[in-house]
Amino acid sequence: MKNLTIRKIQKEDYPQLVAIENSVWTVENTPGIVHYNNTSEYMSRYPIGSNFVAVDENNHVLGVLQYENATPLPTSNKTLSLSIAVSQTAQNAGAGSALMNRVKDYAREHNYRKLTLRALGSNARALAFYQKHQFVIEGHLKDEFYIDGKFVDDYLLSYFL
Repeated sequence: MKNLTIRKIQKEDYPQLVAIENSVWTVENTPGIVHYNNTSEYMSRYPIGSNFVAVDENNHVLGVLQYENATPLPTSNKTLSLSIAVSQTAQNAGAGSALMNRVKDYAREHNYRKLTLRALGSNARALAFYQKHQFVIEGHLKDEFYIDGKFVDDYLLSYFL
């Protein structure tokens, strides 16, 4: 994608972030649908300056990559847990890859050892995307969720820095 910028969340991003979050999560890609009622609800979870967004030359938000320590325990402060959401219209255009590359750089700069994320077995596109970015499957939880009348596997994927 041309003229793509990766930066931290700014105040003006919140309406677009809520729209992206409320549109991308479905029973095919999450065990619990994410829905934000308003921008202040999203802002309280993800304050200004937290996480990375991909924006185009017009400052239109294309996607977001959220990261946080894997657990609140000090002993896991070298592992980041990730979540990524890219607008339907920006998928397969480089925004997700740019976000993933930026969080890898951030993790190296801050001496993290590992990045982790989870993906449903029903989300083949996400699994392929993560593996394209050198994430490896560390865990496979068979029939972990029961969604829309079907058992669905859950995968834990990791990238080692």
